[in-house]
Amino acid sequence: MAGPTGIFHSRDRLVALSDGVFAVAMTLMSFDVVAKGTSVEPGQDLAGHLLAQWPVYAAYLVGFMTILVCWINHQVVYEHVARLDTGLVWINGLQIALIVAVPFPTALLAERLLEPDATLAFALYGATFLLMAFSFWATARYIRWRGLADERADPGLDRALTR
Repeated sequence: MAGPTGIFHSRDRLVALSDGVFAVAMTLMSFDVVAKGTSVEPGQDLAGHLLAQWPVYAAYLVGFMTILVCWINHQVVYEHVARLDTGLVWINGLQIALIVAVPFPTALLAERLLEPDATLAFALYGATFLLMAFSFWATARYIRWRGLADERADPGLDRALTR
């Protein structure tokens, strides 16, 4: 951990950076909805066009809610962090990189959902979320292993962080 004026001194700065990345990822989720919803050809039936975009809306809702759940979990985990070290900063960076990547497999799945090659889109989508789940598990394990959690933390914290 860097000294008192170092970048790793404040858990709040790390959480603020992460919050910003979560906000960007949630915002990116809406871009596909706007692009697909407004790509109506002249003379095309608007209602029919909007109804045909249901996979985009469904993917948006699932992706947005998943990012929201991840943000809530991130808040819970970092509420218990008393100190930072370089390793935790790197783990957090990798975790938020996965979060900001969510819009890509989500848009791909929405685009290919009804196509014959949807299996690959589902696999990429699932792999992204599996990696995110692993990142939360790794974060909780690392915090405990390095003794970075607040000693006054609830004894059931391990169970809550890793379930």
